[in-house]
Amino acid sequence: MIAVIGKNSFIALHLQKKEECKDWIFLSHQDALREEGWLEGVECVINFAFSPKLSQESYTVKEDVDRQIAEKIKNYPHIHYIMMSSRMVHEDNLYGRAKLRIEQELEQILGASRLCVLRCANIFGSELGRPTFFGQALTALKNHQKITLNMSGETRKDFIPVDIFCDILIQIAQQKLAGVYNIGSGVSVSSGDIAHWLIEGYGQGSLEIRDDAVKGQFFMDISKIKERFNIEEVSLDVIKRRCIDLGQELRKECAQQHE
Repeated sequence: MIAVIGKNSFIALHLQKKEECKDWIFLSHQDALREEGWLEGVECVINFAFSPKLSQESYTVKEDVDRQIAEKIKNYPHIHYIMMSSRMVHEDNLYGRAKLRIEQELEQILGASRLCVLRCANIFGSELGRPTFFGQALTALKNHQKITLNMSGETRKDFIPVDIFCDILIQIAQQKLAGVYNIGSGVSVSSGDIAHWLIEGYGQGSLEIRDDAVKGQFFMDISKIKERFNIEEVSLDVIKRRCIDLGQELRKECAQQHE
């Protein structure tokens, strides 16, 4: 049995739609920490819960949900743990430092053989209103018919569709994979192209560039996870198609709201 904590998170909601996850347990982190019964029969835990305070303040154990869950399961040696980390562990900011500290705390509590750390690229999908690149772009397109970038449109980043990420995560959970892995598309895409594809799908809108500087450019080396599973790089055509689809979905949603 696989348990997912943070049932209302962006990725967990997509997992709940997957046939492979129909027998999984989905619960909030409050219920996970308060109750014991859900541990019966569980062999793997995936946690999506994360305190936003750790993006704004220095790390404290009190705000570390991962650590609290690890403490709860540490005496269940058959339970494997999957942590959602970030590629930002390599950057000097509060969020990145918190994620790296959590990785270290979990390894101390559970040991490396029971722990899988996933350092993820930008996972995207239909995420109107979320404080992410795609969330902000879709919201701006809906409200203002314009996407504004505070960086060069040539800034290249690693984006992976949420449905493809979920397929990889399911394999990892089923096999109780241990270790630290980068998860991304394996390709880099310019932010300007992403914006233009969303606009193309939406059928109208414009792109405004407010800063010509390249900021936050990154690319994920996924060779390690590719060696473990039969995973292919996500092609630019697939990412383009997903972006156009998201724009079209947004256009339909807006049309329905005005009927």
